[in-house]
Amino acid sequence: MDPIRDRIARLRLLKSRGRPDDETGRRDLQNRAREIVQKNDSLQNQTDSILKSEIQIKKTLGDSKRWFRETMNTMLYSTYRLSNSSPNRFYSEQNEKRIFRSSQIQPGSLYCWFYNPKYRNTLPYYDRFPVGFIINMYRDGFLGINLHYLPVRSRAVLMTRLVDNMLKTSSSGEYLDLQYRTLADASRYAEVKPCIKRYLITQIQGQMIQVPPEEWMKTIFLPLESFQKRSRSFVWQQSKRISMRRPYG
Repeated sequence: MDPIRDRIARLRLLKSRGRPDDETGRRDLQNRAREIVQKNDSLQNQTDSILKSEIQIKKTLGDSKRWFRETMNTMLYSTYRLSNSSPNRFYSEQNEKRIFRSSQIQPGSLYCWFYNPKYRNTLPYYDRFPVGFIINMYRDGFLGINLHYLPVRSRAVLMTRLVDNMLKTSSSGEYLDLQYRTLADASRYAEVKPCIKRYLITQIQGQMIQVPPEEWMKTIFLPLESFQKRSRSFVWQQSKRISMRRPYG
């Protein structure tokens, strides 16, 4: 039999059975291998991107925590505590930081405001100018942590715990990821108990001031507490007693 005709016949037979010749099969295998490599490269790139993102977030968060601790140590023993700042003077200097709607209040951020309690006549004492972090919002107000109810050293202790355990970062900056159940854990956050207060929007006088994260430590340690009916030393002593109380049950 003619070898050329024999070759053509064999190729026709392979084709009729649905089997590609050697060259076609080789090309198919190469194409499939290329697709697998491309998919693997894409998956690897996605994984690397995610890992790099997480590392960057952790690095940024770690740097933020370290910066807050260093700044707090500086402010705690600086002349800020000896300044002649007053609530009225401080408030008048913060025009660009005022907010005009309650919808602008962000949990985890620090604010200060003038406050006239609805039931002030029955309260043993209260702070006319709270400086505190917002825990969560309600229809008619919010729950907050007013740091003025702690003496300076206790404020530093509480802020260290909050920054180390609850500081988060986002595209808009740093904030505290506050959860009431965690804060109420007396074994870890005893200092926070006398600071948690409920505030009504209708009793806020003027506008609230939102303190940017880079000014948290400076603002917290300024002598801006304005206690009514009792002296600050009395209030701080009462707060110490509240912090030391054991939970019921």
